[in-house]
Amino acid sequence: MKSQRYIMLTLLMIFAFALETYSSTPPKYGGVLRFAILQSNISLDPIKILTPTEYYIADSIFDGLIRYGTNQKIIGNIASSWDISEDQSIFTFHIAESARFHNTRKINANDIKYSWQRSIRNADYDFLEQSGLMQISGANFYRQNKSNSVKGIQVINDNTIQITLAQTDDSFLSKLGNPLTWILPKDSAEKTDFDKNPVGSGPFKIAPISETEGEILNLIANEEYLWGRPYIDRIIFVSASDLGSLLLRFETGDLDCLEVPNIEFGRFRNSPGWSSQLKGFSDNQIVCLKVNKKSFVDKTDIASILKDGIDVKSILGMLYNQGNSLSDRIYQLERAKKNAAEIQNKRMKLIVLDSENERKIADRISFDLAKTGIILDILPMNRQDFDKALKDASYSLSLILLSAYFNDVDTLNRASYVPLFYQNTNFLQKSEIQGLSESSRNRIIQLDNAYIFKPKTLD
Repeated sequence: MKSQRYIMLTLLMIFAFALETYSSTPPKYGGVLRFAILQSNISLDPIKILTPTEYYIADSIFDGLIRYGTNQKIIGNIASSWDISEDQSIFTFHIAESARFHNTRKINANDIKYSWQRSIRNADYDFLEQSGLMQISGANFYRQNKSNSVKGIQVINDNTIQITLAQTDDSFLSKLGNPLTWILPKDSAEKTDFDKNPVGSGPFKIAPISETEGEILNLIANEEYLWGRPYIDRIIFVSASDLGSLLLRFETGDLDCLEVPNIEFGRFRNSPGWSSQLKGFSDNQIVCLKVNKKSFVDKTDIASILKDGIDVKSILGMLYNQGNSLSDRIYQLERAKKNAAEIQNKRMKLIVLDSENERKIADRISFDLAKTGIILDILPMNRQDFDKALKDASYSLSLILLSAYFNDVDTLNRASYVPLFYQNTNFLQKSEIQGLSESSRNRIIQLDNAYIFKPKTLD
C-alpha cells in the first residue's frame, strides 16, 4: 500500500478546524492530542515493527528517501533528487541539504548505507522481499554473512549514494516507502533501548513521558523538520488493559481518540450514544498465521491445511461482522482432515500477543483446526517474549496482525505466512472531531493509508 502522511487533530476546536489543509482559515499551531491505544508494549524499531499501531506511530518518527504525494506520485523526502540509468538498474540518490536527524546531525550517505545493511542483515526475510532491498546486488551474500558490505550500495560522497540492482526493476523506487528502508543514525540504533527511545528524522520526536496514568509514549513536534514543523505540539499515547477505564476518561474529556477492540465493535455501533462518535477504517490490518517450517519435519503442506481447515468467513461473521477474506478459497473441512492425517505430530504451539482481540481470534482458529485433528496449545505472550519466540523459532504457528502496508498478499503466500483476512480498525472520536468535514476527519487518523501524522501538504 502506498501512503501519505496526515495531520493530527489538536485538542481545541479552533486548532482542529485549522488542520483543514484547503480551508480558507489559515493554519494555526499548538495543542495536544491524547490518544488511547490497545497495545501497551510497543516496538518502534523499523526491523521489529509488526502491528499496525507500531507502524503508524513509528512512521511519525522516521523518514525514508522518498514519499508519496497527490495521486500516489513519488516525490523526494530525505533524497531531494535522483538519477536512474537507462536500463533502470542503477539509482543515484542526492540527499537534501537540510535533512537532519532529531539530534540535529545532518543525514549523510553512510547513514543510508548503514540503515539498509542493518535491515538486510537482521529483518524478517519475508518482509525484505517487499522492501526491494534484497534486489540490490550483493544483498544475499551480505545477508548470509559472506561479505562485509553490500556490493550494490556505494557511497559516492556525503551527499550522494548509488544503488545497483542485481537485475532491472522498474518498481524499485516505489518500494522505498517501506519501513525497512527508513534512515537511522547508527549511534542511536545500536543502543539497547532503541526500540523504545529511537532517534529518527520525521515530523515528531520522542520526549520523556509524565507520570499520568497509562501514558506510554510522548511525541513532540520536530521544530526543524525537513518539510516544516507539524501544526500540533504534542501527541500523548496512553494504554490500559481495562477498556472501561479508558471509556470513562474519554467521556470526561481526558482522551480525544480511543481505539475500539474489534470484538467490541458491535456494541458501540448499535448504541445510539456511541455510534455517532465511532469512526472506522476498513481493511488496514492483515491477520496472518506464520508457519515455523522447522517445526514440521515431514513434507506435509501445512499452509494448505490451514487455508482449507479455517473457516475464515465464519470467524469474520461471529467476531466482527466486518472485514474481508483474503482468498476466495472455500472452507474445505474434509480435505483438511485428509491432509492433516499425514502430519506426524498433531499437537502444535500457537503464540499470540496477549490481547483480548488476538486471543479471541486464536480461540476460533483452534476450534476450527480441532475438527481436523490438530490440537493447538495457545500461548499468549507480551511483546518481548513474542519477539524472542519468533527469533528462536520456538513455536509451530504464530498469529500476527500486520499493517496493511505489507499488503503484497502474493509475496506473503509464497513465504511462510498464511494470510487469512483483512481486519478493520475503529476509533471513538470526540464530538468536536465529528463536527468536522469528512475530508478533515480522514486527515486526523488516516489508518486506511497506514499513517496518522502529516505536518503539512507535502507536495
